[in-house]
Amino acid sequence: LIAGRGAVEGGPKRPSEAACILLQSLSLNPRCRLRLVERDCVRLMFEVMSSPGVAPGQVSGTAGTVLNLGKTAGQTQKFVGLGGLILVAKMLYESSHPAALKCLLELVMSLAADDEQRRTLMQEGAVRATLNLLDKAKGAPVPICELACECLALFAADPGAKLHMQKIGVEKVLSEFGDAKQNRFRSERVSHASRLTLSLLSRLPPGTSA
Repeated sequence: LIAGRGAVEGGPKRPSEAACILLQSLSLNPRCRLRLVERDCVRLMFEVMSSPGVAPGQVSGTAGTVLNLGKTAGQTQKFVGLGGLILVAKMLYESSHPAALKCLLELVMSLAADDEQRRTLMQEGAVRATLNLLDKAKGAPVPICELACECLALFAADPGAKLHMQKIGVEKVLSEFGDAKQNRFRSERVSHASRLTLSLLSRLPPGTSA
């Protein structure tokens, strides 16, 4: 699994889609997780995710594995040190497969729990990429849009992100989703997260203007 096979002719070996998804499942087990840490799996996951021609299953598997490995001390910091924040924001913008988007959004929300990481993600375009998922033309499934709205609410809780979110039009988009019976998703999760985000964005710090 760790060795993998070259997905691009002449390129470095890397795990297949099935192998990446299996690694994600294995990383849920504490004993397996430690073995993966010993084999520097975070670095491998970064290399796979950043390689050209990466497939949706590889994106979802690597993002999910990194999320699980983050339960072991030092692994999240290692991923961030490799350039993981920039990579995740980029992949969130470029991906369209529901499974890949789900794992990427969950990873973004986990990484954004740290103040400095949250602001770096914002600077690298993660908030804009998340907002784009709510575009009707994108046709993202309801569960992805629910996660996207919850992700936006997490960013909106940071005073440092509010002005940026207002400038890119978060309020305009989410204002349509406040009523669960009337928003196009018919989702209470979308409605609740949208109302929370709008409430947070309305409370700009003193002296700040949109």
